[in-house]
Amino acid sequence: MVRLFDKLTNFSTGLMVSILIFNSSSSMNSADSFPSPSNSSTIFSLPVDSSEPKQPETFLHLIKVTVTNLEEIKVKEKQRVKAGDIISDRHSARSSLLAKKRQLDIGISQASLPLADSEEITQSKFDQERMTLQKTQLDLKQITEKIETYQDFVFKDDQLSEIFEPEKVKELADLQEKQITATLAVKEAIARLKEAQIQHSIQLSNHQRNLEKQKYELESLTGQLQEVNEQLKEIVAIRSPYQGYVYRVRITGQNDRNLTAEIVLIVNK
Repeated sequence: MVRLFDKLTNFSTGLMVSILIFNSSSSMNSADSFPSPSNSSTIFSLPVDSSEPKQPETFLHLIKVTVTNLEEIKVKEKQRVKAGDIISDRHSARSSLLAKKRQLDIGISQASLPLADSEEITQSKFDQERMTLQKTQLDLKQITEKIETYQDFVFKDDQLSEIFEPEKVKELADLQEKQITATLAVKEAIARLKEAQIQHSIQLSNHQRNLEKQKYELESLTGQLQEVNEQLKEIVAIRSPYQGYVYRVRITGQNDRNLTAEIVLIVNK
């Protein structure tokens, strides 16, 4: 019995050892094939590769513009733009100002022309009438002196007086007729000279007034031209300072004939 018990004991012990060895081997094989997260005390992660590209950071850039109509805004939402692309261009306003500038240039050229020198014409007529008066006065003086000479002349010889007296009377009558004509000529010359003086004064006044008007017109046109040139400097094409794309285009208001708008760009840093 003792021997039989020992054999059974030895057999049981060997069997248990075999079972233990088998279970240990099976557990090892199972762990190698199917790892279980529940049995792991540590979670491992792969190292980060610093060479991978990062997502670029962005920012918003606001551009405010003033246009005459919507067609002058040259971009739309979601449109990609490059640095230097035109955002808005006020070509209508520029064309209108350029046309106005051409008209002002023509007006300044015409207003700069010298005025017709009417002063020389009236001065020449005035001098002519004055010379005519002087001549008629001299003629009248000479005729008057001849008449006085004939009236003072007396023949000492009665026979000669009878012969030449009729001729003397006839010549004296002729001189007196010329004297009347010369007197009328002098009066007419005086009247024409006075008229020439009046016309000369009027035209001098008109000429001075035209000079002042021309000066005022030139100053006005020059001032308008300077304003137009300043406006042309302000009306330039608005260009994008960055590369990106258009996030939003929004009309913010209206002033007179102009529209104000905001264009928002999304730009990569």
